[in-house]
Amino acid sequence: MEHNPDVIAPPAGGLTSAWRATIVVVWVGVAIGMASVWSASRQVGLSTWWLGPPTDGRPAVVAIAVFVPAVVVLVAAAVVQRHLWLTAVIAGVVVIVIGCGDIGRVDGLATVQIALGAAGAATGIAALSGTARRASTRPR
Repeated sequence: MEHNPDVIAPPAGGLTSAWRATIVVVWVGVAIGMASVWSASRQVGLSTWWLGPPTDGRPAVVAIAVFVPAVVVLVAAAVVQRHLWLTAVIAGVVVIVIGCGDIGRVDGLATVQIALGAAGAATGIAALSGTARRASTRPR
């Protein structure tokens, strides 16, 4: 494999640009998916724990807080190079925990939320394969 001087390698612990783009696309999808859960919850009249019943809903801060994991990952993808994969995994686990709060209440919506979190976490784990390693100090 030839060395291409036009390609800038990520720093040690950073992801390749392809994996960063993959994480961004997946986490935009997670945010859209959570917005879809919100919409479906209101349309069907089944309230998730974080929305509450339509007549006595949760504070807006609680309802919007479910989007924080996606925002954190997207900001990290734009700003931080190191350990983005780990940020995606932790955010995915947070979304899974959010979804677990609806098990027994609205199982269908809980399943969707858990699947969204699992997809985000799995992408972070897969992206670990695209993490730059430290440069070898061994002679060739």
